[in-house]
Amino acid sequence: MVRGPGQARGGRGGRREAEGRAEGRRREALKVQQKLDNGRLIGTTRGHLAGLLKATGRLDEARMEARKALKTLKAMGARTAMADQLVQLGEIELAAGRMERARKHLVDARGFFQDAGPRRGEGRALSALGDVFARTGQTEAAQEAFVRSLRLLRKTGDLHEVVKAL
Repeated sequence: MVRGPGQARGGRGGRREAEGRAEGRRREALKVQQKLDNGRLIGTTRGHLAGLLKATGRLDEARMEARKALKTLKAMGARTAMADQLVQLGEIELAAGRMERARKHLVDARGFFQDAGPRRGEGRALSALGDVFARTGQTEAAQEAFVRSLRLLRKTGDLHEVVKAL
């Protein structure tokens, strides 16, 4: 059988279905975690849900879930997970064209990562900051952020993050 555009296995329709199933699973997991009152998992799952919503272009919903995740993780004292959510909020604001908000979240995240967090997180924050600088015409700052990001990410050995930063 010959398939047309959008009909191939994993085409746009298939991807939307998969995203819908993934969102449903995360929402179900969130309900269970709320019943168990497991704050750390609630925050982490909300963060995953925010990432999925961001990837599907639902930025207002993504922002709301990321803020809820950040609030929950802050109450738990989970600093590295908080920093990850700040990066995510920065990326959401970047996608929404809100450069100043994006910059603030990313600078805050970088501070957490520099204090005690993993270099992968700091590299991710720097990469997103590079995007903010590039979009606001700050070419030298963007170049510096991208170079520093790549150096940090190469040290971690996380090839996936290195490729994303390129």
